[in-house]
Amino acid sequence: MASAACNESPSPSMGSNAPAGATDDEAKALAAKCRCECQPPPRDLQNKEEEDAWTGLVAIESIMHPRLLAAASNGKWGELNFLLNREDAQAQGSSMHDQLEACSFTDLPPQGANIDVEDGSHLQAPPLPSAGSPLESVTFAEKDSLLHVVAANGDGDNFLKCAKLIYSKAKHLLLKPNGMDDTPLHCAARVGNSNMVSQLIQLARGDNAVERLLRMENAKKETALHEAVRICDNPLVKVLLKADSKLATFPKQGTSPLYLSVLLEQDAIAQTLHDMSEDNNISYSGPSGQNALHAAVLRRPGLATRLLEWNKSLSTERDENGSTPLHFATLGEKSISAPSLMELQRIGRWRRLAKELFQANPVALYVPNDDGLFPIHVAASVDDERYITIFVDKYPRCAGLRDIMGRTFLHVAVEKGSWKVVRYTLKTKSLAWILNIQDRGGNTALHLAVQASHFCIFLYLFQNRRVHLSMTNAQGQTPLDIADTKVPKGLLYFQNPEAQIFQALRFLGGTRGASRLHHHLGKNYGGIHQGRPDYEKEELENIKETTQSLCVGSVLIATVAFGAAFALPGGYRQDDGTPIFAGRYTFRAFVMANTFAFVFSTMATVGLMYSGSPVFNTRIRKWRSTIAYLFMEISVTCLVAAFALAGFLVLGSDAHKTALAICFISPSVVLFNNGENLLNVIRLATTVYKRNGLHHLSFLVHAGRVVGYTPFLALLPIPFIFVWAAYGRDHSISPAPGPAH
Repeated sequence: MASAACNESPSPSMGSNAPAGATDDEAKALAAKCRCECQPPPRDLQNKEEEDAWTGLVAIESIMHPRLLAAASNGKWGELNFLLNREDAQAQGSSMHDQLEACSFTDLPPQGANIDVEDGSHLQAPPLPSAGSPLESVTFAEKDSLLHVVAANGDGDNFLKCAKLIYSKAKHLLLKPNGMDDTPLHCAARVGNSNMVSQLIQLARGDNAVERLLRMENAKKETALHEAVRICDNPLVKVLLKADSKLATFPKQGTSPLYLSVLLEQDAIAQTLHDMSEDNNISYSGPSGQNALHAAVLRRPGLATRLLEWNKSLSTERDENGSTPLHFATLGEKSISAPSLMELQRIGRWRRLAKELFQANPVALYVPNDDGLFPIHVAASVDDERYITIFVDKYPRCAGLRDIMGRTFLHVAVEKGSWKVVRYTLKTKSLAWILNIQDRGGNTALHLAVQASHFCIFLYLFQNRRVHLSMTNAQGQTPLDIADTKVPKGLLYFQNPEAQIFQALRFLGGTRGASRLHHHLGKNYGGIHQGRPDYEKEELENIKETTQSLCVGSVLIATVAFGAAFALPGGYRQDDGTPIFAGRYTFRAFVMANTFAFVFSTMATVGLMYSGSPVFNTRIRKWRSTIAYLFMEISVTCLVAAFALAGFLVLGSDAHKTALAICFISPSVVLFNNGENLLNVIRLATTVYKRNGLHHLSFLVHAGRVVGYTPFLALLPIPFIFVWAAYGRDHSISPAPGPAH
């Protein structure tokens, strides 16, 4: 590793290392070596290869002296002029031996020494250490030249004079890029130094290099115009375009200034780029094959309308994924999950924009992306039927467009759960011809609804008589066959949509295909049992988790019910120890409800004990677990009824309205637990009625069998509780004094 300390001035003997009569090339090589040794390597170099690379880099370009950097950064023209002129004089009258001796950095003047004068001729300043010209030196990190430093740090008269001074001594620095391929014009535009930009353009005009300077691209393939757009400086944009009216057409590929202005939502700059460009010729290109209209659709829907007026062909251009702006317009709404008022307004603009894009160039409707998705498919995936309405009203046959998997927009809507699009399709008679279209796998929309277990969408399709229930796919499966495979074969919870869909198809018209016969008679039959050990292990794990979660609840209910049986509402009489409210109808109903809660919760607890015991086989444990769950449902209902009756019994005389409020609020627990199932019973009954009418009166019974099994069992004790309370009144002892309830 190079270890030459810069704090030590080279001895005169250093020059003796050069052979006598050394040529100019040898002297330059020796000077480069001295310059390398005077620059300490960075501390983060990991190995000798990195050190050698750094040493070679320093040998090529000298690092700028701190005094030069300070003078250029602060726009000190007098100091900069003095240093550069001093160096010129030194270079003309010094020998190679003197240049090597100038490698010391220790002979700087004291901190704060004043040399900021116009000529600096009376100052005694040490020479700059330079084996080469200081005009060729660069900053350590960015590799900025003196002109880069001046252009980036100021915009005043002194900085402009510094730029002129440097240009007069080294004109090539005007076009010289730094380490990031930025020219001084890039640096000036990046910080908004408009006077400096004008100065650099004026300097380039003297050498007829204006267009070359303005159109030079940095490592990101961007011109100085990009920098002006990025800082949203419209006046600076006008300065650059006035100097070169074709500048907005560069780069030919990549991110154009217009695309960048749209991305930054700078409508005024976009208008300036268009208006000040020669013949309004402007680049619309963006990254990843996009154009400015792609960006405008998502960021500035209002500006997108203006872009369409400038160039209608943008609407059919595809990005690297094959998506057109119309794809983006229909997909934009999906990017907002919880829309605010402002975002709702943006959704409205997207919808209007989609209509404008479609009307401006209807061909865009028939341009698929790389996945074969047409705009109508994208619209279906975001569940906005308004897009579909716009497309179908103008071109009805576009409803049959298929993607690469042979799916129509209805297939996509079903897979994505877009129930609004499905409902619109079923209500539109002109779209009846696509209801049973099959994709490449032979699946209709109903097959996919069953596969995805979308109960709501399944009901929409099921209620339409034009939807066939028994069509088979490429595997010979009907919707009922698919539903059968979706229902878990172990623990079964009847509120799961898979179970509800299967029962609906099973009892209400679904048929099986030939695949079921092959499934049992063919070689697939043996495959079912090959994974049985893992399957049973998984089932036992599920039973264990179910037992742990339910057992806590069942024990809690049994404890509460047991305590309420001996701490009756109202207490006991002092003379004979009988309950004070004995003989009342409400009291008898309370006792019966509490008894049911205790009995069924205890039975559930015992069932869970059996299901959690490894003594029994898997079949018995699953059966016990299922029964325990049903008993838990019943015990919860009975406990809620007991609580409501106890509240009415205690408060009925003195706070009758409060007692009634308790009775109305308490059932919300049961409704919360079984409300979805009860709602599904109503929805399924309505669905069956719409499909079959009143051809048979048993459709309500079928609907109840499908999804109302659990709610029916949970509510079954309620009628018995109140019937028994009424029956017990005729055989009760004389009621206690007080108002009867």
